[in-house]
Order: sequence, then structure tokens, then C-alpha cells
Amino acid sequence: WVRQRWTSDPSVSQIDWVGLYNANYLNVRTIQNVGGDSTLSLTGTQAVYFISQRISDTREFEHFGKLKWQNKRHRLQMLYRLEWSHSDNHLRLDDLLGADFALDVEDFIDDPAKQHPDISQMNRVVREGDQFGYHYLVRSGRYSLYPAYQYLGRHLDVSLGGYWQYNEFQREGKLQNAIFPTSFGKSSTEGSSGLGAKVLATWKINGRNYLQANMALQQLPNRFEQTFVNPEWRGDVFTNLAKTGIALGDLSYYYRSPGLKWQLSAFAVAIDDQTVSKNFYLDDQLEQGVSSE
Repeated sequence: WVRQRWTSDPSVSQIDWVGLYNANYLNVRTIQNVGGDSTLSLTGTQAVYFISQRISDTREFEHFGKLKWQNKRHRLQMLYRLEWSHSDNHLRLDDLLGADFALDVEDFIDDPAKQHPDISQMNRVVREGDQFGYHYLVRSGRYSLYPAYQYLGRHLDVSLGGYWQYNEFQREGKLQNAIFPTSFGKSSTEGSSGLGAKVLATWKINGRNYLQANMALQQLPNRFEQTFVNPEWRGDVFTNLAKTGIALGDLSYYYRSPGLKWQLSAFAVAIDDQTVSKNFYLDDQLEQGVSSE
């Protein structure tokens, strides 16, 4: 029944743009204390529906280099990578869908005194092209090292590799809301490191038959979105956050001849302590009725 409605009824599968515009046309409101100024008021059609876009303007700088040494059977390599980025994150109002203005408030918050993303501009009126909702900067750095060694023998090739990475980031909030004291200003600089190692061995049985085994262990450093709790509205961080661990291995047999090439492989991967970031709204009454999960 759902599939039939979805494929045959445009009112189910398509957005009712006319209804959205009409809802905005009919929503005539007078806003008092515009921008927190008790002498200002505005009358017009306030947007019930509008189109906005999440903006993340990012600037990045990267430097990397490689050092190599080798002789007949031995090769050493060290790769380093240095990365810095600066991102400006906010909402932008793209289309009022026929309305005169929108009010910069969070409708999911029941207390009107706490609905404003910026308490210095209560009842802020926004129009197309304006920033609203949230505004914060992220300054981050990532520093990585990749040492490697390779031995090339007559019957056995061995490769050893390492990995070290350190991530650091800082949030700077540009708006002070009424809920979280940490929403405005610079947070502490948070950091997270990761390590890894891998080994690859190839046994050359003869000119046409090869066996290859590969194994790697890795612990990933946490990213910005895994560290900060709802960065749009606050500068708090998670505590005792686990790092994602990865273990993998594979075993392969190769046959290579001028007329035929084929490969048979088996592999296994284990990933532990993954962190998934989800955003949702939970009011006080619902929060009291559910577990901490």
C-alpha cells in the first residue's frame, strides 16, 4: 500500500510547494523587541517554512615530504605530512518561500527565553543570505609520520610499515546562547593520537607461483566531530572517549604465466570501538523517561 501510494500519488511523493508558500503568506505576525531593542517592532509575513543551507567554509594548508634510501636489497622510507585547516561553520538562509522574514529562534526549545541562538540579539530578524542558527570556527592540525622498510630477497620479500598521527582541534563559538555557557568563545585545544603497524611478506615459490601474507593493526585518532558534543550549540567535549581499533589480515596465492593469471585470497577484518555522531532533539519530559543511552 505504501509503495502504491508513493508511486501513484504525487501528494505523497512530491513536496507541496504551493502549500508551503500559502502557509507563509497567511502567517502575518508582529515582532516586538526586534534585535533586543524595545523600541523596534516589525509587522509582516513570518516564514513558517524556509530553505537553509549548512555552510562550512574551509581553508587548508598542507606540507609533506619523503626521505628515501636504498641499496640492492634494502629500502628505507620516511614520509611526513603536516596539515592545518580553518573552517567557518554556520547556517545560511537561502529562500524564504514568499515570506518577508524569518525569526532566528530554535522552535524545538519550549522555553521562549532559551530559544535564541544569540542572547545579545533577541528576536533577531533574518532575511535571505543572512547567517543564523549557529556560528563557530574550527582550527585544526594533523601531523603524521609513515616510516617503512622493505627487504627484497631472491625468494622472500618483506615490508614493514609504521604509522603515527596526532590530531588537534579548537572550537571558537561566535554566539552565546542561554543554555550552554561554553557556546561562546574559545574552547581548550583537544588532541588525540593514533598508532599503527603493518607487515607484508611475499614468498616466491618460483617464477609463476607466489604466496603473500599481510597483517595490520591500527588505532585511529579521534576526529573533531567525535570529540565535541553538539558543536553547533556548545563547546563541551566527550570524556573517556575510546579510539577506533582496526585489525586486518589477508592471505593470497598468485599464479602468473604469459597466458594465464589468477589469484585466490582470503581476508579478515575486525573493527572495534567505533564512534557514530548523531544529532536529535530530546525534551526534558522525554529525557526523564528514557535511559542514558
